[in-house]
Amino acid sequence: MQWRAPLRPPRAHILGRMRTDTGLQAALGATISEDGVAFAVRSQIAEQVEVCIFDGGERRFALTADMSGTHHGFVPGIGAGTRYGYRVHGPWDPEARAFCDPTKLLIDPWALGIDPPSSWHAGSCTGEEGDSAPNGLRSVVLPHPGRRKSRSRVPADEAVIYEAHVRGLTRRHPGVPDHLRGTFLGLASDAVLEHLTTLGVTTVELMPVAAFGSEPFVLRRGLQQYWGYNSISFFAPHAPYASDQTPESALPEFVEMVDRLHEHGLEVVLDVVVNHTVEGEEHGPHCSLRGLDDAAYYRIGADGRYDNITGTGNALDPTKPDALELILGSLRHWASLGVDGFRFDLASALGRGDSGGFDPDGPFLEAVANDPDLADLRLIAEPWDIGAGGYQLGNYPDRWAEWNDRFRDDARRFWRSEWHALDGFARRVSGSADIFGDRSPWASINFVTAHDGYTLRDLVSYERRHNWANGEDNRDGHSDNLSWNTGHEGDTGEPGIRRLRDRRTRSFLASLFLSRGTPMLLAGDELRRTQWGNNNAYAQDSELSWVDWSQRTIALTQFVRFLIDLRHRIPLAEPPAWYGADGKPSHLRGGGHSFTTVHGAGDEAVLAIWNGGHEDLLIHTPKPTGVSRWHRLLDTTYEVSHPMEVKAGGVVRSHGFSVQVLGAQP
Repeated sequence: MQWRAPLRPPRAHILGRMRTDTGLQAALGATISEDGVAFAVRSQIAEQVEVCIFDGGERRFALTADMSGTHHGFVPGIGAGTRYGYRVHGPWDPEARAFCDPTKLLIDPWALGIDPPSSWHAGSCTGEEGDSAPNGLRSVVLPHPGRRKSRSRVPADEAVIYEAHVRGLTRRHPGVPDHLRGTFLGLASDAVLEHLTTLGVTTVELMPVAAFGSEPFVLRRGLQQYWGYNSISFFAPHAPYASDQTPESALPEFVEMVDRLHEHGLEVVLDVVVNHTVEGEEHGPHCSLRGLDDAAYYRIGADGRYDNITGTGNALDPTKPDALELILGSLRHWASLGVDGFRFDLASALGRGDSGGFDPDGPFLEAVANDPDLADLRLIAEPWDIGAGGYQLGNYPDRWAEWNDRFRDDARRFWRSEWHALDGFARRVSGSADIFGDRSPWASINFVTAHDGYTLRDLVSYERRHNWANGEDNRDGHSDNLSWNTGHEGDTGEPGIRRLRDRRTRSFLASLFLSRGTPMLLAGDELRRTQWGNNNAYAQDSELSWVDWSQRTIALTQFVRFLIDLRHRIPLAEPPAWYGADGKPSHLRGGGHSFTTVHGAGDEAVLAIWNGGHEDLLIHTPKPTGVSRWHRLLDTTYEVSHPMEVKAGGVVRSHGFSVQVLGAQP
């Protein structure tokens, strides 16, 4: 496909008149006043920008540019709910990364609302012909709902994160009213809030809620983007998550959801995708930043093309002032709506400095550190991108937490009985100081499953990916998941396999909640959710991805609640002491399948016995000072643990693939 020169705009439309002396043009986006709306958009290369108002037809108004490259003006007689967009006149020079084309209707990157086309789930972001087709996206003028306060931060050592998808968590919940299933208000419903608070989680981390679209190759397969990692807007809540699927409802209903979660003592963390946009590679949709000022926002490689360190076609470049301003503006916006923190998708793409390599003192990370509106928020990095030097686990600034994929991998290796997994797993249980050094152990976001990959039920039921529904001949998704199907691929009625799967499930959960670090539970793992072996359900907006609440077992949900309660009773502030099966201190070098840890001292001491092997073992319990006996608090062999006491230095039977936790008696 060759680049084409831009066409002239249709002659049927004429420029209107607008005021430019209102003093409202400083705020980028659309600002409502009593007698109209001020518009401002940034483009350093545009020769002329028109704001297009859609109120029965299309009216165009020329904006005035200032020395900063901001184009601004005021349109009287319009207000909230007005649909609008921009047309940019100027150079078309692909070699210079200039793509001004007035035939393209561009959405406002600072808009608080995006109007989905009639084919939101089946069309591209610019319409079927790539121009201002009737079903193209439009920006929406909306009033800001008023500044909310983020709730007080949950102490780092008490945080328990629950990663959830707004639609997926609520779409099949029988307690959510039908018209609210799959929406912000559905997530804020009494039934869902009761589950979350009863479970004992403290922080709900929502997968992307800003407006997103589907990639063309996904649409061609008759599917649609489900996870949300394909941003159309960094500011506007995703309209299909509103009860009536309109942007007018999406913004206030998002705020109501946040308020409701706060009322129930829950933090709200958003998974934000500010590293790339829906425009994709050079020949992708042309609907916003590319048409405004491509080189001012995107990373450009030495070959003059996009530096695709995200794997999605493009990447924003926060070393450029306009890109950094846009990203920070979006974070301040969500913070003003009461959001308590952010998880940054592919954060290393944002953390790269002027040299192109990762820089913990680079422009983005430094700007966040110095921004008073973001100072007290919870910040979580997905500490990698796909570019050279992109894997940066453990290298973020002190106040950041990071997804620790080594916890995931070492836990999976240990619980499928790999001989050399013991040392790595013991380090993860102990807080991953080998990764994070002298930083707080709570910087490690521990997880065994996440949205990307198997659910916990599938982790113990499948060894091979089963992604045929994705339409890519089962080639997508990870091929090696460090999983073990426990003796049979997929579901089975064989009682022995099912019992062992349940035991391994409980042991994975015990690993998550009884380790130092911040635990993150994937929504539905406490409900036995399955994706039937699909480990890459990004395009599955269907029952395959939605949480099936009918699979819920009271025993497993109560077990998770017990683990969270038990976690708060274990002294995790300091790393544990390690012991071998003989009850003597150990450095856990080499191979093996079992070890014990002791947290705390005296009558606060807690002993955990970890057995990742197939065989039952006799474990000699340690004899720390001040402890004469141990009493059992938990044994993942059973749904309900039976009481048991043993003297310090005595012998305990540890079943294969189990975790046993004992409390001290003086």
